[in-house]
Amino acid sequence: MKECPKCKHCFDDDVAVCPHDGAGLVQSLRGGVLIDNKYRLEKCLGRGGMGAVYRAKHVHLGRTVAVKTLLQEYAASDATAVNRFQREARAASAIEHPNVVRALDFGITPDGMRYIVMEYVEGRPLNEIISCEAPMSPLRVLKIFKQALAGIAAAHDLKLVHRDLKPANIMVYERNGSTNLEELGLVLTDDTTKATEEPEMTVKVLDFGLAKILNDEILGDDNTDLKTGIMGTPFYMSPEQCSAKPVDMRSDIYSLGVILYQMLTKDVPFRGDSFAAIVSGHLTQAPPSIRARNPEVSPELEAVVMRALAKNPANRQAGARELLAELEAAVLKQSHGSTGELLTPTLVITSFPGNCTVEVDGDFRGKTNAQGRLELRLPPGEYRLRFTAPGWNDQARTVVMGHSDQSLDVRLTHKTAVLVPAAVGTITALHPVTSSVKPASVTMPPTSGSLRPATGSFSAATPMPPEHLPRVSATTGLNITLDILLTTVGILSGITALTSFQPDPLSLRWDQTVMLGISWWIGLVGVISTLVMPVCLLLADYVYPYRPVPVLVTIFNITRIGFLVVLVGGTVVAALGAPLGHWDWLPISWFSPRIVAVVALGALYSRIAARRRAVVV
Repeated sequence: MKECPKCKHCFDDDVAVCPHDGAGLVQSLRGGVLIDNKYRLEKCLGRGGMGAVYRAKHVHLGRTVAVKTLLQEYAASDATAVNRFQREARAASAIEHPNVVRALDFGITPDGMRYIVMEYVEGRPLNEIISCEAPMSPLRVLKIFKQALAGIAAAHDLKLVHRDLKPANIMVYERNGSTNLEELGLVLTDDTTKATEEPEMTVKVLDFGLAKILNDEILGDDNTDLKTGIMGTPFYMSPEQCSAKPVDMRSDIYSLGVILYQMLTKDVPFRGDSFAAIVSGHLTQAPPSIRARNPEVSPELEAVVMRALAKNPANRQAGARELLAELEAAVLKQSHGSTGELLTPTLVITSFPGNCTVEVDGDFRGKTNAQGRLELRLPPGEYRLRFTAPGWNDQARTVVMGHSDQSLDVRLTHKTAVLVPAAVGTITALHPVTSSVKPASVTMPPTSGSLRPATGSFSAATPMPPEHLPRVSATTGLNITLDILLTTVGILSGITALTSFQPDPLSLRWDQTVMLGISWWIGLVGVISTLVMPVCLLLADYVYPYRPVPVLVTIFNITRIGFLVVLVGGTVVAALGAPLGHWDWLPISWFSPRIVAVVALGALYSRIAARRRAVVV
């Protein structure tokens, strides 16, 4: 078969020039345009690395269909590709729903080419609509997504997980917006009922090639393919797909959340220069705020999308219908001011200060507004909430949601506040800013219903109004100066030990009895530990406050062990060995930098530990 490179129409091998535009034809498939004496290929609609999709016509019925082919070279050499192709036909034919493109036939030509015959769908792929229209209005998003979710729900009912949901796999057909005569009132009819008209919009989900079939009745005996491994398109893959873990219907919910995010903002939540960078975003990073990119999105709608993008599948909507219900409620509330009946209770959060980041069970769920208000819909159950804001101590609370709406008042303490022992029961500020701002004792009152704080009661500093918060208070300046001074002393001590390198006497003896050069390696470990320790401590305190980074924690623990064993241990051994007569007393120049490093880093560590204890949790 030959194909025109311009108009993509298909012709038999004996035709040399396209009759439509006069372009020279190129060979595309072996054989003619007639497949199995039933389907005549008319035009190539799209081409991929493993095959192509053609518009075709059933020669006996005159019905227009789409024919998806698998190239012969893959059919002959790639068993996985063949198996995936057949699975797509089986999965698509099993779903009888108006919002899913259904497979009508499957066959193998005498040449060995496998093909799937599917219903032909007019329209534009959603990715094309997004590129032209995004950021899209919430009503427009709901109108398209309502049908797409209905098709996905039908697939989930059959235990089919799509695993490759993306805008390119959602086809949207919209009628021409021209006005007909009847709409102008120029055609009169006495009929009280109209004939069924073509829907204004039709949305269909395509391409179940990566579908994971959990229903043995559909799968039959063929259950060897696509059980494990990373499958999908990186921008839309769920965290469990990225880590090659087992997936279920909630993996599709995550992919749908990414599509919703892109429709509302025109961009996906995670981008990167490589596959690994994108995967890392899905696994470890919180999605950027939707409202920061599109202020027209309501907090309620943002919360729905952020829930769908939860890292933990248990925190997402349980299925497509639940996602649709929440999406409808949020969009209708924003568009019409209708509160509606929500399927899940609402948690109303009031925070001080405003613009607090809110995490639910480790997943980012939004930020409170400038007035400190955020509404989250949480199904009944127990949740761990964490509130963070730059310059303020984190706070964690446990919430038990019932079947009714609840409210939560959260007040963070500024990092300049210091918590005294609980027995005293009061908070005092080290250098109050003004005499009018007095310390106070605050005890959380018993909460009604099932909402409770993480601890029974606690003392917290009365938050100072923003106008009274110092930009650089004496306390803050003192703490920063102390940290810088101690760090500088620790680093200079390490550099001094490195430049005037003298190993401890015990390792020098090991040079003679154990292994030549071991003293140099032991001394190097002590010097490196001395240099790395303050860097890790400062990163933990200022760059990653209260958010332990696994790599940073690992490096810190390794260097701490090296610091204690080599530097502290070597100093103690040298000091104890001289009175016992094992070696001569070492000069003060040997002890000085090591003792200073121990004292400096010990003081810095205790300073940061005290700051951690000042956090109200």
